[in-house]
Amino acid sequence: MKRITSLLCLMAIVALRITGAVPITFPGRDASSVGIYIEEINSGKVLASHNSNLALTPASILKCVTAATSLITLGKDFRYTTDFFLIGPSPENGEADMVIVGAGDPSMGGRDFEESASLPSLVADKLSTLGINRLAGEVRISCDVLPEGGGVVPGWEVEDITESYGTGLFPVNWMDNYFESDYIIASPGEFFVEEMVGACANKGIGVEGAIYTDILDESPFAETDTTAEPTVATPSDTMLVYSHKSESLEKIMKVMMGKSVNLLAEGCLRATAPNAPADTAIAREKSLWKSLGVNLERTRILDGSGLARGNSISPRQIAGILNYMAKSPYSKTYSDVFPKAGKEGTVKTFLTKTRLAGRLAIKSGSMGGVHCYAGYLLGLNGQPTHSVVVMVNHFFCSRTQLKKSIERYLLNILP
Repeated sequence: MKRITSLLCLMAIVALRITGAVPITFPGRDASSVGIYIEEINSGKVLASHNSNLALTPASILKCVTAATSLITLGKDFRYTTDFFLIGPSPENGEADMVIVGAGDPSMGGRDFEESASLPSLVADKLSTLGINRLAGEVRISCDVLPEGGGVVPGWEVEDITESYGTGLFPVNWMDNYFESDYIIASPGEFFVEEMVGACANKGIGVEGAIYTDILDESPFAETDTTAEPTVATPSDTMLVYSHKSESLEKIMKVMMGKSVNLLAEGCLRATAPNAPADTAIAREKSLWKSLGVNLERTRILDGSGLARGNSISPRQIAGILNYMAKSPYSKTYSDVFPKAGKEGTVKTFLTKTRLAGRLAIKSGSMGGVHCYAGYLLGLNGQPTHSVVVMVNHFFCSRTQLKKSIERYLLNILP
């Protein structure tokens, strides 16, 4: 009888482990919301499912969705293009305004993209090469790419937008839109223009009417169809001075996911719907995934970074996107932008010196009362074998206690 009882208990434990009905245990667990979904990608076998359809606050693991959407929509080799034009009666003689056509490039002058830091000097050099030694008009920025002119996402908290991680996206961004002292640059386009005017002065180019205009009342370019590939129609009195190309989307996403850079995520989302409002980009994102078999209808997506506390999405929905990407032509590019647990980025101290270190390509997400992970278990060939999503909301223990509990859980559940 004892043997039968023991066998039944063992079978129950195994069943609980497979279904994930044994949740992560940590102090205050009963007052928290936990969602888990772990699936073997090729077979579809579910290793763990606990509250997997419950919509939870994702924090930065929402970047997994943004990265997948932008990779499918734009391609890994996509680059932002910021153009510098002279527009006026005699551009070749400097009788013109300089118009900067912002692309919403979030990486321009960024600390992880130092090659673009010399852009003000490059523009000045090009003007000098063209024999232009004066600019008689204004220096202006075309904001067509972001119709609302840019700025922070309305759903972000006040305490977040005063920090370096809460800078808004603008048509022209510069130096991550903040100084090293965490001083937020309220108008990064204007700051960039000031640096460019200074570089022109160093080249002996006089800027006589350098008046910065935050948002042009009327675009100097013909309107374009926002549903098609963006094109720029220029008037006959226009001279293209310089085109700045960003690093590839693949490199930008690697930094975005590894260091969890919110500005880069917002730039990636908005690039999927240029010259359109943020709501359009989000609507297109949801429509894309619905067409690919992942219904995001019962979600609330307010941004691309996950910084908005009003975001909500379920573990199963995130896993659905992870599974699709793992089986798609984008599989290697996508999984490679995830940092490796115990090795890189924001998960460098997660699962260190365990058998899963380096084997989990995973994104973390955290904010007050929220701690989440989403990503892949990798096989010996480096290819994703399992999708892994763990989401905890409303926890009251220390983050260190929770993190250790999640580590123990994953070491127990993953092969």
